[in-house]
Amino acid sequence: MRRATREHPRDPDLAAWKRAIQLRLEHPRWVVLWLSQLGCYRAYPHFRLKGGAPYVSAPAAEDLVSLMDEAEQASKPQSPRGQQA
Repeated sequence: MRRATREHPRDPDLAAWKRAIQLRLEHPRWVVLWLSQLGCYRAYPHFRLKGGAPYVSAPAAEDLVSLMDEAEQASKPQSPRGQQA
């Protein structure tokens, strides 16, 4: 039996692998992977997430981007009241 690889045209996950690579390029503060066995994207930040979670994960790339954006906003240092960040 022949195993599907990233280069093999019949690889059902090829589009997801390519999208993960694109997300890595668009979001350099994150390591983005496609987990084919789980059928989801997972992103590990190059910064500490609030709440202790080591990663964000979603089945759709657009949902992952939303979670990544939310995590980045939540992880930004809060400036004291009355001062601009």
